[in-house]
This record gives sequence, C-alpha cells and structure tokens, in this order.
Amino acid sequence: MNEKPTLGFIGVGVMGEKMCRNLAQKSGCPIFAYDQNPVPLESLSAYGVNTAASLAEIITQTDIIFLSLPGEPQVREVVLGGNGLLAHAGPGQIIVDCSTCPVRLAQEIAREASAKEVRFLDAPVARGVKAAENGTLNFMVGGDQEDFDTILPHIKCMGEDITLCGSPGAGQA
Repeated sequence: MNEKPTLGFIGVGVMGEKMCRNLAQKSGCPIFAYDQNPVPLESLSAYGVNTAASLAEIITQTDIIFLSLPGEPQVREVVLGGNGLLAHAGPGQIIVDCSTCPVRLAQEIAREASAKEVRFLDAPVARGVKAAENGTLNFMVGGDQEDFDTILPHIKCMGEDITLCGSPGAGQA
C-alpha cells in the first residue's frame, strides 16, 4: 500500500459528511466519496473530495474505504450485495465499517472479505454530531493489529479516543 493511500468514504449523511471532511482536511490523501444523495457530495467537493458514481467505482479507486451507514440492511447491501464492495474489491484493500451493526454482521463480513484477501475492521463510533464535526469521535475497533496500525493515522483525523478491542466484531461488541 502506498505511503499516501487513496481513501474512500461511503455514506456522507449527518455524521459521515463531517467525518469525511475531517479526513479530507487532515489526512493529506486523495479521497473519493459515494452517497445516494448528491448534496453532501457537492459540499465535500469544496474540500477536494472526488465524487464516485458507484460502489464499483469507489472500491476500484481506493486502498482504504470507510463506511458510515444507517444500519445493518445498508451495510449488508453495500458490502455483501451482488454489486457491493466485495464483488469488486481486490487483495490488500481495507474496508472499515464505522456504522453501528450487529456483531454477527461484522464477523460475517470479515469471513467473506478474508476469502478475497480483503481486510476488514469494524470501527463503530461513539459521541454525537458535534464530535464528528470537531474530529473528536470515540472509535472502538475490531480487527487485527497490523490492519489497525495501517488505518490508525486516518482514524486519528476523525477521532481522539481510538481503541483496538480485539478481533472483527469486537468493536461492535
């Protein structure tokens, strides 16, 4: 992976837009974002964030991709769906789910990702919109140490309390 990886962000709603903006302002990395709503994408373009037209486009353009989605149905469709991220992801890419989802979903995604040599971490956030805006979110991460070390500099752009809790699913737990 490049020293300055290309980052992706899917789900730029109430929390995600602020998280993506902090990533764009602080990471120094190229960033692509995707959302069904074009309004926050237009707003993020002022910070140098590129808009991806589809899930396939964003996963093929990025090394590390963050998700901030409403819940289990959206995460399941975006990651595991027929035209989802894993259908297009390649070995070595990293998917980081910052949504709040069941532990079993994080574990299922981790298994499916591993079979494709894609790395997966669950990293749900605590604290509210103001913390997302200020880049002071609390991240509880499930994944392996090497992957955690890889994503840590980027998560630090969005949060200040970041804890590796254990294997995939442990962040959600």
